[in-house]
Amino acid sequence: MRQLKITTKATDAQLAGLTASIEQLLQKRSKAVAEISRLGEQRQTSDQCNKDQPDAIEDKIGGVRAELLDIEINLIQYRSEQADLENTLLQPLAECLDRVNGKAATYTLGAGDIILLAEEVEDVLNQKGVKQKNRAGTEIEFRPGGKQASNRYARMASASITTRVKLRRVNDGWRLVEAARDRCFVNQPEFRQIRIRPAAHADILRTATDGITVLRGAPET
Repeated sequence: MRQLKITTKATDAQLAGLTASIEQLLQKRSKAVAEISRLGEQRQTSDQCNKDQPDAIEDKIGGVRAELLDIEINLIQYRSEQADLENTLLQPLAECLDRVNGKAATYTLGAGDIILLAEEVEDVLNQKGVKQKNRAGTEIEFRPGGKQASNRYARMASASITTRVKLRRVNDGWRLVEAARDRCFVNQPEFRQIRIRPAAHADILRTATDGITVLRGAPET
């Protein structure tokens, strides 16, 4: 099969930017809603006191409502762009996995599972101290585990259809390089194997032994 994009630096950067913009707009929306509520209470107090402020307060409320409308329009635009970007990655993955899985769905992998798997391995590389330049070439082969049940049931149950995949890290992200239908039995553990290049292994050893010095020639006790 041809390699399918799971993550790319360019798309990840765009998604991160859109996510940050959406979060900022949500915060502005919350503040605007709170301000409208505050001004509404202030207007009600002015009405009760027969003061001349209600019209001025109403103008302020109108201004905040206009800002709120702009925020909602921008939110719709950013979320639409976010969905379009995500679909450029998800759709080819989903179509590939649909062909592999057929009608099976309960124990198979979907496009979202593949993206999550790539993110999990990237987190492992981060935690282990693997430098960015040494991550290319890393592979993970994965197959979900079977359903959990009593041993008595397990002896009678048949295998379930699942998905076995192989992902490979390239310079700008992750790719799906293999996907095949597989079987998993009841209580069978998942299969997960990460393979790395020697340079990445050296990074892991360096991180694991940071601050540790080997004693040479010291007497054994």
